[in-house]
Amino acid sequence: MKLYILRHGTAERWINDSMDFDRQLTEFGVAQIEQLVAQWRPQFSQLETWVSPYQRTQQTAKVLLGTNASYHTTRLITPEASLASLLNLLPEQTQDLLLVSHQPLVSALVAKLSGQSPYDCPMSPASLAVLEGDVMASGCMDLIALNHFV
Repeated sequence: MKLYILRHGTAERWINDSMDFDRQLTEFGVAQIEQLVAQWRPQFSQLETWVSPYQRTQQTAKVLLGTNASYHTTRLITPEASLASLLNLLPEQTQDLLLVSHQPLVSALVAKLSGQSPYDCPMSPASLAVLEGDVMASGCMDLIALNHFV
């Protein structure tokens, strides 16, 4: 079973009086995801996909999968989400899964599932980690790819 973990593309700066939730992808962020699409869309089109409700992840999913694609929006993968709550749900998955999420959750999740340090799993905007294993549980998956689209 494979788990694809994607951090959203580069987003607008967070200005003190703005809402983090509403930050949009920059033109560069869209270009990063378009670069990723050229290589990965065939694999992604067949996956169950979970996306954070934040604007920049929703935009990332639309560029990645196409505007008419269906996916599940969930607060389980927001920046402030509980890693423990997500880890409790993942072992129930029986098919490949794509998550479109944020830091610090993405690095922490990759590290926990692969049994590595978060420092060994850097996730810049538009980074994609691919893990493989029999079950999506702590220390039970191998990190088989970590791609950075810049």
